[in-house]
Amino acid sequence: LYYEERARTALRQGDLRQAEAAAVAFRVLADSTQTLDYQSSAHTLLGEVAEASAEASGQTGSLDDAEGYYRRAMHFALESRARYGLTDVAPSAWIEGQRPFRALVRLSLRHGRQEEAFLALDASRARYFADLLASTRQQERLGARERAALDSLYQRQEDARRQLDGAGGAVVERSRLTSVVQRTQMRIDSLTTAARTPPEDASTPSLPEMQRVLGNRGSALVTHVLFADEGYVFALTPDT
Repeated sequence: LYYEERARTALRQGDLRQAEAAAVAFRVLADSTQTLDYQSSAHTLLGEVAEASAEASGQTGSLDDAEGYYRRAMHFALESRARYGLTDVAPSAWIEGQRPFRALVRLSLRHGRQEEAFLALDASRARYFADLLASTRQQERLGARERAALDSLYQRQEDARRQLDGAGGAVVERSRLTSVVQRTQMRIDSLTTAARTPPEDASTPSLPEMQRVLGNRGSALVTHVLFADEGYVFALTPDT
């Protein structure tokens, strides 16, 4: 967390050289421990630094580095999700995992690549809804008392994750919230061991496949994505 917060603080202050150095140190540490969640966070952070550096230098037309970092972060996030998916299938678990997806959506939209943005958004939402389905299946296998306890734990974990998302550079507070998430996860695991379910398939169709289904049904697909300072609406039809 030290290197991550150091990099984010430097990034907010516009010190891109310091931000890159701290982000690289974070990636090296994450790679050395083979911690998938940290590897995803480190590559997302490196993507943000690369994106900010390209914009600062006026080279916004070349953002291959940022995109590459985001895509690697997405890979780590999905691999991590697949590994712990047998126990923690709460949809809230994807709050952190979707960061690189949203980063790539934002990057693609700002540079006119609507199709790439739509597919990244669709992949992230597919994982969320797959978790939602698996969570429902899992709770059906538990008794009323266990379900109530699990709901309470999921809510506590989700609250901690959302607070963590807004904790900024407060290292002590972030450490405390991370500990809450981890301790709560241990209690969730102990409750759900007997009700383990395999994760739902979260693969997504290609754009032409989606359009073919829409054409067969005579319908269109409308979805949206919101960021802190802007929002976008996607409309997918059989032809456009």
